[in-house]
Amino acid sequence: MKKTIFILILLPLLLSANTAFLFLFNNNMMLEKDTSFYFIDNIELPMKYFENVTLAFFFDLEENKKIFFGPTDHNHLKQTFLFNIKENELQKSETICFSDYFSLDREHIKNLSEISSIAYAFSLKELSAVISGYRNETDTLFSLNKTFISFGNLLMYRKAKEEHQFKRAMNFSQKIYESFPQDESALKIYIYSLMDIADFYTADSQLNKFYKKSDKKEDYYSLKANLFAIWGKFDEAVGFIEKGRFLFPESEILLQDAINIYSVIDTMKMLELIEYYQIK
Repeated sequence: MKKTIFILILLPLLLSANTAFLFLFNNNMMLEKDTSFYFIDNIELPMKYFENVTLAFFFDLEENKKIFFGPTDHNHLKQTFLFNIKENELQKSETICFSDYFSLDREHIKNLSEISSIAYAFSLKELSAVISGYRNETDTLFSLNKTFISFGNLLMYRKAKEEHQFKRAMNFSQKIYESFPQDESALKIYIYSLMDIADFYTADSQLNKFYKKSDKKEDYYSLKANLFAIWGKFDEAVGFIEKGRFLFPESEILLQDAINIYSVIDTMKMLELIEYYQIK
């Protein structure tokens, strides 16, 4: 069966959006569709995309991942399927399968082990590649198409970071960011990779460039404060953390950043913040 590739465009793109990779396989375990797209919270996609689909793999840049044999929920009025990939576990087998929505008579595969066995026995490279990604293995070459290449870059970035190959990790993080230049999650991966190799000038430049056209929310002040703190410029770090906490007083991220920064330069202030954090 010829593979169909579809692209979803969600506009306007919000800064809080994340990037997801989607791989859909048919009953013959051949790749039916694949794509990458932005989403904000739960994923909602048209039902028609899932015709002839037996299972779906979702991954995102924040390391959420899940395999589905059917949707988490559906909206018949809008004719859409809904998916929640925040919980890292297999979908329960009693959930309605994709085929049940399209009145198709087919056997239902129940677990990842069975899928893996099929992929290995029949040398289904596309399916094996996705399963490897699901298990955080990176020994498969992702050279099949644009989606697989981007997905492979994400896995190779994680592997290089785990092995403390920071320059190599930065190179992959740059490719991820170039693929998804409007995604704040991709930006964070790239910025922290630049920090790992002490390329603070490039990190600061990329931050300024990204937020020049975007609203400066708590993540901006967190990234700036951490960048300058690691850089050793504590006056600038304190300036960003205090301004951020003034603008976003309920932000736990900025509070934790403040505790970490003051632990280096002002023990009394750090203890005050820890006490505040405990009673908050």
